Amino acid sequence: NTVINNESQFYLGNLAVNPEVFYSVVDTSLFTIMVSVQNQARSCVTIRMTGQEFENSGKVALNSLSMNTTSDCNITVSESFLNTGNIFFGISAGEYVALKFSITSATSWYNSGKFIFFVAHGEIVNLQIYCHAGPRDFNSIRNDGVVCLNNTTWQVNTNVDGNGCVALGSGGQLYL
Repeated sequence: NTVINNESQFYLGNLAVNPEVFYSVVDTSLFTIMVSVQNQARSCVTIRMTGQEFENSGKVALNSLSMNTTSDCNITVSESFLNTGNIFFGISAGEYVALKFSITSATSWYNSGKFIFFVAHGEIVNLQIYCHAGPRDFNSIRNDGVVCLNNTTWQVNTNVDGNGCVALGSGGQLYL
């Protein structure tokens, strides 16, 4: 089990979290993974994740609910994004004009798990999901899981394939 607290910036080459292990990064303004993430357990990460690949089959929390200022939660990978587990994005306050939640992948984007996007108070915030796979599949994602929106607006500007669903909680908005 590992907990990283109050680092202004934290960098890793690769991150592999095995089953029954807890990995937490709390109140860190920038968390960067340079190559890949493979999570099979519970990870609590605050603010941002970047790198080549993201693969989750466990539980991940990008959670800044305890911070008293507005924040954002982003995952940006230069290759593939795969979620078969649960991912929670939580921020304490929102501003509608700013992008607060985003998941961006360059080669493939797939979800058969669950996403929860949650804003505790403030204005409804924006969600952006992109996959820049190439000319034929440009901006195409596959969702066979669940995406839950709470005080979050998703203006869908990508092709969404799959048999999954979007659940609108309190303040959740979806524009197709």
